[in-house]
Amino acid sequence: MKLVQTLIASVVLSVAAVSAQAQVYSWGQHGPLESKSALVNGSFTDYFNFSLSATSNISGLLTSVTIPTFVSLESAAVTLYKGAVDNNGNVQAGSTSVGSFALGDLKAKSFSSLGSGSYFYKVSGVTNGSLGGSYTLSSSANVAPVPEPETYALMGLGLVGLLAARRRKAK
Repeated sequence: MKLVQTLIASVVLSVAAVSAQAQVYSWGQHGPLESKSALVNGSFTDYFNFSLSATSNISGLLTSVTIPTFVSLESAAVTLYKGAVDNNGNVQAGSTSVGSFALGDLKAKSFSSLGSGSYFYKVSGVTNGSLGGSYTLSSSANVAPVPEPETYALMGLGLVGLLAARRRKAK
């Protein structure tokens, strides 16, 4: 009987220790759409590393499926950082917050003109379902349009034309 109690206690402690550790996911180079679902329990913090190869616009959305009393998140928030997190959940020195959004926001949060480099989402919250909770983090990226040299040349030519017309009219 004592052996069974010891085994049960060790399993419970193991599950509690695993659920308390931060999960670190790597998306690598951010594609047009990234999405990851996770099952969590108690207080949680998860990280999603990714990189951008060019100036981009990013949109993020956090959703959750709730089955009352069984699977539910009490609260959850997402913060986007420029920087990186190692596989143990240690945030790299010098990482800076870009912005944040929360579970329940009805539309995606947009972050414009992010430069190339390393970024990560930090998802943290608390579950209140007897079986924990679940969430899905979705993120879309598109390269921000950069004006071509021809655009600047045409704009300059238009300004020269306007100045010439004004000068002619003034005479």
